[in-house]
Amino acid sequence: MLDLTFFNQDQITVSNWHTHLEHKALDHTPISYQAWPKTGMHQEYKGYNWKNTNWARVAELLPAPEEVNIQDEQDFNHLYHLILRALRIGTPTRRVTKWSRPWWNPDLA
Repeated sequence: MLDLTFFNQDQITVSNWHTHLEHKALDHTPISYQAWPKTGMHQEYKGYNWKNTNWARVAELLPAPEEVNIQDEQDFNHLYHLILRALRIGTPTRRVTKWSRPWWNPDLA
């Protein structure tokens, strides 16, 4: 059996590696180490609070359907970015506190 540990070296400091040779009953040598986030690292959550979207404001920021004319990929990309911009302006981000659960999303509710 091979046990592996994966981590991002840019974000985690690892030190004090120790092998534990005294565990003779095992078929492998256990290794222990200390790991912690590097200074300044924090998890930032930027989820949107869709329940509080101001859909009237979003609609104001979008072009009228008769004004939309997609001829090529550039037109499509422009409209796509207009939609994203309207959603960002009309939808507040979730309020994050030290008690927030960054892994939570509406699908889990």
